[in-house]
Amino acid sequence: MGNLLARLARRRNHRTISHSAYARIGLLGNPSDGYNGKTLSILIKNYHATVTLKPLRSPTITFHPHVSHDRLQYDSLADAATKCDAEGYYGGVRLLKAATHAFFDFWRQRGVNLASQDWIPGFTLSYDTTIPRQSGLSGSSAIIWATLQCLFEHYSLPLHANDCNQCPQYRDVAPVKEELPSLVLSVERRLGIAAGLQDRVIQVYGGVVHMDFHKSIMEAPPSNAGKYTPLSPSQLPPLRLLVAQAPSDSGRVHSDLRQRYDNGDADVHAAMIEVAGLADDGRALLTSSSSSSSSSSSSSWPALFRRNFALRRKMFGDAALGEQNLRMVEIAEAHGFAAKFSGSGGACVATPDVSSMPGGDVEAAEQRLVKACADENIEVHVVQVHQHDNTDDE
Repeated sequence: MGNLLARLARRRNHRTISHSAYARIGLLGNPSDGYNGKTLSILIKNYHATVTLKPLRSPTITFHPHVSHDRLQYDSLADAATKCDAEGYYGGVRLLKAATHAFFDFWRQRGVNLASQDWIPGFTLSYDTTIPRQSGLSGSSAIIWATLQCLFEHYSLPLHANDCNQCPQYRDVAPVKEELPSLVLSVERRLGIAAGLQDRVIQVYGGVVHMDFHKSIMEAPPSNAGKYTPLSPSQLPPLRLLVAQAPSDSGRVHSDLRQRYDNGDADVHAAMIEVAGLADDGRALLTSSSSSSSSSSSSSWPALFRRNFALRRKMFGDAALGEQNLRMVEIAEAHGFAAKFSGSGGACVATPDVSSMPGGDVEAAEQRLVKACADENIEVHVVQVHQHDNTDDE
């Protein structure tokens, strides 16, 4: 019987597997997720990363570099310097390798020795991505999450405890869904990438999610997991995403925010509490029976966006935020759109503020915004929410 099951599993594991993971926008509350705060985030289908696993007829594992993102050859010294300025020194292969390593350790710690299952074939892993580099749209974690999904499926392991119908033998050791973002985060920490849980949560859950990372919640079982509340996107305002096509180095000045927070800086702590509260305000707008809150109201989407940005600017300072990032917000505001960073920089999310538009003409204001952004090499996209249940909302 055991040999029969092995043969069936071997046959099942000889097919190509692909999984995609999507970019995210931090709507409100960031960067408090790294400081036991709260955030409101959305997953968007405008950009995505796809990882493909192809089984082999041997136990060999091969990681394929991306032709563009893992380049080892350049046209000239100037070309190499330009590409390194724009993209840094690392591509995505290290993410595939670190995710595979973390996956092996994750199951070994739960008593499942994948090395002993030599009847499962080896594989190649490759990736592709449309998520712009250095855009603050969670491109790295998207590659990692897509990789992990491929590995779970290849080894016929449950992605979470509710997925054990076909493999009941793993029910007691399968992760709960709330643990999966921490698994993704652990991969990035292996690589020394500074990150919080927000991005990984929304990529696992999809749609719109309110997240609470209060210390008391994070310390309760399952450990290192917050309280994640999926919400309907039906009450979201119109959203536009501004993405710099040539991210500059100007936002890479070191910030001492973490040190100041850890040292008990009262101003930083007060700002973090306030910015976390904005996520609750956004949640209230999403769960209200009406979305007709005046754009001039302190609890409107434009007002919340502006306050979130003002608090980030106060905490980090202009040098750390970067001239180009500040310019994107400035352009949006000049054309009647309230804006804030969608992540750490490189992209901004904006929503129309009718009260600040001539004649309240949103369509005309947007046309002027698109032209002004194009003049400065910035793309403007209509945000489309991605939900994992295969329903899409704009």
